[in-house]
Amino acid sequence: MGKFDLKKLYTVTKELRILYVEDDTILQKKMAQALEELFLSVECCSNGVDALKQFKSYYQAHDKFYDLVITDIKMPQMDGLELCKKIRQITQEQKIVVTSAYDDSD
Repeated sequence: MGKFDLKKLYTVTKELRILYVEDDTILQKKMAQALEELFLSVECCSNGVDALKQFKSYYQAHDKFYDLVITDIKMPQMDGLELCKKIRQITQEQKIVVTSAYDDSD
């Protein structure tokens, strides 16, 4: 296995803007701090409803979508899977990473 090169990773991520969606406020804050070291900008939301509003608002303001959406799977109001479906209805091109604190893949 190759050596992890943080500098090389940063050359790829430094210009990217992401939307990070996590309902656990402590985890959200810690992850946002870590992500801000790699990405140009990190915007956070605590649920799928707010994230979808932010996603649309970002597009209206910038005439482009986020480079990456990272979302928790289980959240109040609208879960991560429903958020993914709604985003896919807007654009099929959006790159999305779904995270989970659970170890049950079902």
